[in-house]
Amino acid sequence: MSDRGLDAGFISALSENHVNWFPMVKMEFDSGTVRVAGVDFDVEYPVGSGDIWTHVRGFASMEPITETGDSVEGLKFVLAGVPNALIVEAQQEKYQGRPCTVLFVCIEDGVLHVDPEVWRGRLDAPTIDRAVGSCTITVTAEHSMADWRRKRELLFNSASQKLINPADTFFDGIENSKRIDKIVFSKAARTV
Repeated sequence: MSDRGLDAGFISALSENHVNWFPMVKMEFDSGTVRVAGVDFDVEYPVGSGDIWTHVRGFASMEPITETGDSVEGLKFVLAGVPNALIVEAQQEKYQGRPCTVLFVCIEDGVLHVDPEVWRGRLDAPTIDRAVGSCTITVTAEHSMADWRRKRELLFNSASQKLINPADTFFDGIENSKRIDKIVFSKAARTV
């Protein structure tokens, strides 16, 4: 077992002279989860779960987005050869902010060894290039670490908490505590 919690089979597969590997990408939308695998055959993962990862080798690509300065790297996903009939469905889907996960898979003796979270981020708006008979969909994704750089609009006070849950009264008492001059912790300390 490694520090990342990888199983022994995965580590063994990586130590071979020739490593058979491929990526799998999961994109979670309101209408359902899209699962694709960079191989010539469909993959069921986890085995027995019924979750089928559709093969897209030769039709899809994934490449890094190089950004400036000390920014967090993103990814660009391209799916080519999409039939025009499916483009209407793709255009109606809400992409922005949807979770995206990249998995790394090694095959050793017909057994899949999976690192379940090599990369995690959020999708941005797609671009769709139309051609005769088919289209290309390109969507970028921002790494989840980019969330650490975003300014937080909410504060730890009653007003901000009520934006999340109007019935929550947790912070009401904390704001009232600013007006207390003396706090009594025991009966023995009470001298009035």
